Amino acid sequence: MAKLSKLGKKSKRKWSSNKINEALVNVPETPLQKYYERATECANIQYQEGITLSSRYCNCRTCLTCSAIRTAKYLNHYSSQMLAFREPVLLTLTKPTVWCLSPENLRSEIELMLSIWRLIYQQSRKAKARRLGISLKGLRSLEVTIRPDNFYHGHFHLSVEGRANAEWIRDQWLIHFPDAEPWCQDITPIVGKEGLLEVIKYATKFIGEETVEIEEIDADGVVRKVLMKVRKREDPVRTDLIIRAMRGKQLISPFGGLKKLEIDDVNKVVQSVTYEELEYAEYRLWRWRGHDWYSNDEERAKLTTFEPSDAMKRVFE
Repeated sequence: MAKLSKLGKKSKRKWSSNKINEALVNVPETPLQKYYERATECANIQYQEGITLSSRYCNCRTCLTCSAIRTAKYLNHYSSQMLAFREPVLLTLTKPTVWCLSPENLRSEIELMLSIWRLIYQQSRKAKARRLGISLKGLRSLEVTIRPDNFYHGHFHLSVEGRANAEWIRDQWLIHFPDAEPWCQDITPIVGKEGLLEVIKYATKFIGEETVEIEEIDADGVVRKVLMKVRKREDPVRTDLIIRAMRGKQLISPFGGLKKLEIDDVNKVVQSVTYEELEYAEYRLWRWRGHDWYSNDEERAKLTTFEPSDAMKRVFE
């Protein structure tokens, strides 16, 4: 497959995001139906002036287009602060998976995690920790992912100044969650902006993997069954449960003096972006239809070269 241009990637995100949110809209009795509908309408119209496109974006957490915009904003804001650390490290804090059948159950688990983190941070500011040289500074993000059989995995990713500080946080976390596996509390050096992406990411994964059984013919013509992992959209009902449980929770939070970036996930935002690859036009309007934006004055004119492959379509079946 040919490498997508900047505009092609924009169209791919929009198409994938619509597939995710169209399924979420149809979750029975979800109170977030209007929220998901707003995500499907995100950037439906693109206004072109010269080589600049302007549109109104939904800013929903389930929108891949807006998630990419937020990620870029977070990186631009926090990367210079965190890469100035003498020893930046990535710390992952996990706890045992929990069995939940309702957003309320999962929300209680999330609130427990957040309360333990606040307690650890408060302890770091006390004299005993200070005497050990502990001084916490960094960025913390919250993520919840789906596990089989109605289990969910809540965890934190943190960018922390200093390995010794990260090790102290890990040790405190294991005191509060003694059933957590010590080897899962990972500490890794951060190198460059790319290393920060694990902290600045989605609240949950919308695309997962499942193992399927397929038939394969070997060189001797013998048919055998083999197991193969394929990418699939996560169950919309379970994804909705996570989104409802995390509704209103701050997903990314600085600590220890990092300057905070305020991003509201409720209000719509307008953004203009210049694309060097875009053919100049004094003014043109593009409307989303199917898997691309089409021009108002040239019915067959597409904005991008993106075409969803059969493999991509199978992800959302």
